[in-house]
Amino acid sequence: MSAPNTSPEAAGIARAARGSILDEATPANVVRRFYASLKRGHVPGVFGLLNHELGWTEAAGFPYFSGTWHSPAEVLEKLLSPLARDWDGFSAEAHDFVSEGNRVVALGAYSGTFKVTGRRMTAGFAHE
Repeated sequence: MSAPNTSPEAAGIARAARGSILDEATPANVVRRFYASLKRGHVPGVFGLLNHELGWTEAAGFPYFSGTWHSPAEVLEKLLSPLARDWDGFSAEAHDFVSEGNRVVALGAYSGTFKVTGRRMTAGFAHE
């Protein structure tokens, strides 16, 4: 068995191939780009992927639950701003994606340190 090609040219080809696959506008790739933008803290990338007429509902037991939000501005006001206010290093990192047609489920974990108590938490999630 031969060793993998680690030349700069091979690395460039691999990056280009990955880029072309993720640039396809499939529902799963749109969701992947959303979580990648979240991870980088790239707010314009996050909001650029959200429909201006969305339906975003947090789980009923989630501390920031307040019904269904219908615009990116509501998501910012009622979720992202409170998370930034209340948590240090809060993240929602997806590690697996399951898709069927236009439906995509992201599996991952929340993590962060609650500012009031200084306690760190990690909790799994499944987002549709």
